[in-house]
Amino acid sequence: MTPIRSWTTLERVIRTAIFTVIITVFTVLCYKDRYIAYPRDNVTSLLKNFPDLAGQSPEPDPDITESTVDTLTRGMTLREIEDQLGSPVFADDSQAVYFGEAGMLLVPLRRGKLFGEVVWKDGPHNQVDLFLQLAMGIGLTPVSLFALFQLARVVTTRAELSDAGLKLRGKPLVPFDAMKSLDATHYRKKGWVEISFSLDGRDRRVRLDDYVIKEFPAMIREICARRGFESPLAVPDGDDSGHENPAPLEESPDASNAGNGSNS
Repeated sequence: MTPIRSWTTLERVIRTAIFTVIITVFTVLCYKDRYIAYPRDNVTSLLKNFPDLAGQSPEPDPDITESTVDTLTRGMTLREIEDQLGSPVFADDSQAVYFGEAGMLLVPLRRGKLFGEVVWKDGPHNQVDLFLQLAMGIGLTPVSLFALFQLARVVTTRAELSDAGLKLRGKPLVPFDAMKSLDATHYRKKGWVEISFSLDGRDRRVRLDDYVIKEFPAMIREICARRGFESPLAVPDGDDSGHENPAPLEESPDASNAGNGSNS
């Protein structure tokens, strides 16, 4: 016989690819919002309080947070503040301004020293928002990786039926003379059948699914012809369901000899 080689069905590839793209894009967007979009939105919004800085796009400092307020003490000089926090985005005689990822720090000054209360002002996306985006990104990362792995498995699905027998990826070769029966109990509703076979003194079963194997009909017809099983693909008169014979299909009394003769 001419070997029947099959990939998976286009429907399976498309469905898996759509899910993979959606979950991967959503994961990437979570990280993008946390590290790029949200911090930039915060800076842009807070800059509106400083007309003199119009047109500038300072980079937010991830080390500048609300807790930074507690590290500054009254009487510190601007030089000491700069040694600790770096150069401010904006400074004049009355204040120094620092931008963090979640907001901005306003340091009041008088005669070059910290005077009064240091103020933290949240941006539109506060620290909780940033944390939630990061948490979602971390949580979705393993899901995305699994989806990519599954997509790779789907597009590399292989099945082959030849004179040697049936070979599915990850399964042992099943010779025709080892096949004992074909169970189509679930074929009508779920689209798959199971072939019982005996190999190396052990009784086993292998499943063939019309959603997974593109050449499912051709393979089933050939197996049934070789072993004398009743084909579940046959549709009785007046029945247009497309799936039939839900009962287990045993080989006919002469099927074993017929099948052995075909493989000799």
